[in-house]
Amino acid sequence: MANVLIVDDNVDSQEVLKDILSYHGMAVVGVSNGEEALQILAAQSFDLVVIDLLLPGINGWALQERIKTQWGIPCVAITAYDNQQVEGEVLEAGFIAYYPKPLDATTFAQEIMAIL
Repeated sequence: MANVLIVDDNVDSQEVLKDILSYHGMAVVGVSNGEEALQILAAQSFDLVVIDLLLPGINGWALQERIKTQWGIPCVAITAYDNQQVEGEVLEAGFIAYYPKPLDATTFAQEIMAIL
């Protein structure tokens, strides 16, 4: 079973993501900011981290860099700001995938399962 960390300050969005991935057999933990994510990453093992780019405090960009440097865990970006420039910047920054909100639940789950 894959362990996935969701980092999204929108609780409703976080719950939807948790429901989608849990339905597909993944163990999912959700947190609301980068600081909480770093704390839980220090205590638990994860196979993938799904990060909203616009987080309070440590933003998604900086969080992904810390995760990549400290733990080497692959990260996926989610954001409400959907355009090709952002997508290119996300992939250049080291995220392994980019998903604009609102997510298509079926496609998102299939692609996450393929990544894992």
